[in-house]
Amino acid sequence: MSLAPVEPGRVQRLIEQYRQRVEAEDAAQMQELARRWLQVERQLEAAIELLAREAADLRAQGKPVSRLTLYQMERYRDLLGQARAETLKYQRWAAQEITSRQWAMAQRGVTESQALIRETYLEAGAAVARFNLLPVEAIQAMIGYAGNRTPLLDMLSASYPESVERLTEILIDSTARGINPRQTARSMAEAMSGNLQRALTISRTEQLRAYRTAATQQMRESGVVDGWIWRCALQERTCLACLAMDGTEHSLDEELDDHPNGRCYRQPMVRGLARLDMTSGMAWFETQSAEMQRGMMGDRLYEAYAQGQITFSDLAETRHSEEWGTTVGVRSLEAILQ
Repeated sequence: MSLAPVEPGRVQRLIEQYRQRVEAEDAAQMQELARRWLQVERQLEAAIELLAREAADLRAQGKPVSRLTLYQMERYRDLLGQARAETLKYQRWAAQEITSRQWAMAQRGVTESQALIRETYLEAGAAVARFNLLPVEAIQAMIGYAGNRTPLLDMLSASYPESVERLTEILIDSTARGINPRQTARSMAEAMSGNLQRALTISRTEQLRAYRTAATQQMRESGVVDGWIWRCALQERTCLACLAMDGTEHSLDEELDDHPNGRCYRQPMVRGLARLDMTSGMAWFETQSAEMQRGMMGDRLYEAYAQGQITFSDLAETRHSEEWGTTVGVRSLEAILQ
């Protein structure tokens, strides 16, 4: 039984609606993560400035400020102890927040995948077939973990040693150069903000990964979906690799290996239905002005693209890291031309 097609472009608009809602919620959570981190900075502010002043006093007395000197200073050891305690408190809170939203996003991935399957039938002018629904229990195992199965708290904690190393380097260098202790303290506090940046990246990456993974599990469970199509936001700030992948078709065995902070989506391909007419990332890019294309690509890539030395599909490549697993990224011009 066929029905008249309804609202051409409905599925594409629905995907965009879902993406915009996620972005709005993500922005709110980023603000909360940043606000909470500001509390950590305020807790450490006085101790950092006192240490910077004490180091400056040592230099004024003609004494060198080195790592050995700092390790012997009680104020330095106290600061590291306080910084570790405050940072760990923040990271535990952040891990709970991210885990909670992972769960919400995974549940949404299931329900929104179901909605996209139904809307695909309707836009194709076909009656909606019955399909299997994924039980909520099937998505529980992914919650609280990153894509590489590392507990979220462990991933968040990995930034602390690096931030302490950077803080120490800044203190030694700034003191040696005679920089005002207050300015040195500000730079030291900024060095600790690597913990916040890591929390923001993990939050964005792992919550949307939970969404996508749950959506794929629903597609597999449905019994009516044969594969999925890579979809991204068609806009200037979208990464070139994601635009190159947009519109490509994949089997249900494949994962959507987006990069950290990525916001790409899967569009279900329903068995027996013709592919819906949607603008691909490459087609969208080709309609943009030369000025915008150059701005997105950079001069070297753009010149090679404009002269026909490379194609738009050449821009995407997969990469692997121990931390983020397999991800998509923009291939360098040198790699394309090899």
